[in-house]
Amino acid sequence: MTIHSYRTLLQEDGTPYLETEHSYETDGRKCYNTPDEIADFITANLQIQHCAEEYVYLLSLDNQNHLTGLAEISHGTVAASLMSPREIMQKALLLGAVKIALTHNHPGGDPTPSGDDIRSTKVVGEACRILGIGLLDHLIVSQSGWRSMRELELL
Repeated sequence: MTIHSYRTLLQEDGTPYLETEHSYETDGRKCYNTPDEIADFITANLQIQHCAEEYVYLLSLDNQNHLTGLAEISHGTVAASLMSPREIMQKALLLGAVKIALTHNHPGGDPTPSGDDIRSTKVVGEACRILGIGLLDHLIVSQSGWRSMRELELL
């Protein structure tokens, strides 16, 4: 099965729409139920653990946790990236997400969530709750490994 990575563009009237940016081949029957399964996909396909700047991605999933789409939320600096709840929810809705998982990288090598990571994730979690979209996890990856905010009980 082909999973597409999208970017958001504006039509002439200012309405946002999604345009395919990249495609990834995956097992369409694969369910992403655990942080290990999500981390395996991220590190194998996005390879953000090797990036020199921070990237934030949204993974869109259906009711059975099958991956249905992927969108880059932001690309920041070596030490920060914007995680706007509005942009995340817009892309989740455009992708028809029932559930989402977030991921971003820490180029410095330590995947431990920062205070800003925790606060941003809680705000996104509240926006998801209001819109009826499940937030499965937020994974932080680096060259030294990854951390799951769900496993750390920060969601």
